[in-house]
Amino acid sequence: MNIQDTGIRGYLLWLKHDQPGIYREVAPQIAQYVPEAFSNREQSQAMGALMGLGSDTTGGAYGLTTFFGDDTGFNTTAVPGAGSSAADVATAADSGTSTPSITSTIASLVSAVGQVYLAKSQVDTLNQVNQIQLQRAQAGLAPLNTSSLGLGVPQVNVGVAPGTIKAGGIGLAVVVGLGLLWFLSGSRPAHSG
Repeated sequence: MNIQDTGIRGYLLWLKHDQPGIYREVAPQIAQYVPEAFSNREQSQAMGALMGLGSDTTGGAYGLTTFFGDDTGFNTTAVPGAGSSAADVATAADSGTSTPSITSTIASLVSAVGQVYLAKSQVDTLNQVNQIQLQRAQAGLAPLNTSSLGLGVPQVNVGVAPGTIKAGGIGLAVVVGLGLLWFLSGSRPAHSG
């Protein structure tokens, strides 16, 4: 992954690629708690997207799955429920320098979600990588071409994957079908009289 975008935008694109589950959890919170990370127009678009407003939105089972705008080169098909040619909250964020207040709030949000899903040593590693990337975002630089995965932090998966839902539905249909077949075949337990 080689993200060229800078500032909070670059950081969020990095987080979206590195930890998509954590990104899906914190993106709505970032738009809500750190609106100054967005220009006025882009902030309103981001908030509208998070609330499912606007004319070019798609729904899904993963929370933040509403997209708008034009493609920035990030593969949104890797994000469940995502549209194929649209930008999301990450691309609505500012690409210039940022304040310590903004990056501190984002660090706290990411750390809190990480603490729910990861072991302490993994959270510590994620926080260290996250701090480096946020320092670069604060300075208006692009994120480093690094991944927390290579440092022993697994990707967090939040919610149910579409494949799991499909497999579960098929399994349920098979069980119901077999039960119905057994019932209709007239198989009854032997009754001794």
